[in-house]
Amino acid sequence: MDKHARIILLRVAEPVTTLIAGGSEALDMAEVAEKQAKADAQDYLDKIASGMQKKGFRVDTIVTNGVPADEILGYAEKNKIDLIIMSTHGRSGISRWFYGSDAEKVIRHATTPVLISPPHGARRRR
Repeated sequence: MDKHARIILLRVAEPVTTLIAGGSEALDMAEVAEKQAKADAQDYLDKIASGMQKKGFRVDTIVTNGVPADEILGYAEKNKIDLIIMSTHGRSGISRWFYGSDAEKVIRHATTPVLISPPHGARRRR
């Protein structure tokens, strides 16, 4: 990889929805949870970026809120990204049906090449 290329680490913090009729207290709790999710996402990206920067790469980090596949696709299109690299959760069966697959949605709708990395430990060693 060209160390002069700009690498953008993007993490999407999904919004916390309050389906419980809890009034303003529930909304306050949801807001606190969303802020914590964004802070956790930023900490995660900062740690990864630091390691990459020590190796000489130009790295930027971005944390957004929203539906992950939509945010990734929108960012890639708006910023003319050359390559999308994603890791997957490795869900299958009912959990994949229930939660869907953000990686699959990105692959199907991206106008940019997409590289998918399986979750750690998903590959069998021979």
